[in-house]
Amino acid sequence: MPRTVVVLSGPVGSGKTTLAERLAERYGLVHFKTHDFLTELQPGVKQERRTLQEFGEKLDRRTGGDWVRDRLQKAIHSRQLPDHVTIIIDSVRIPGQVESLRAAYGRSVLHIHLTAPPRGAGKPLPV
Repeated sequence: MPRTVVVLSGPVGSGKTTLAERLAERYGLVHFKTHDFLTELQPGVKQERRTLQEFGEKLDRRTGGDWVRDRLQKAIHSRQLPDHVTIIIDSVRIPGQVESLRAAYGRSVLHIHLTAPPRGAGKPLPV
């Protein structure tokens, strides 16, 4: 079982992918994208935001969000990740996805919801 599973959520453009990539690079986190999970589940799916969102929503209705947990577990197993790794998931969209991960990994799940002001509303913060 991973030491920690960091789960990101938030609106489009809030910086989820940037944060995940930088944390993975700086601290050696193993980065998984739900976008990739969707593509694995349906290889021919159009790589357009709306199409992927609709496919994810269909899976959420069918599984209550469990598909994210299931794909993560498959990825951990197939990559033979050691127990001490910290994983970051970019990103989840509904509470059921987080709840399913917590049911599987307990207190090792850390959910971070990002927000950002509308474009042009302020200067970006230094990283």
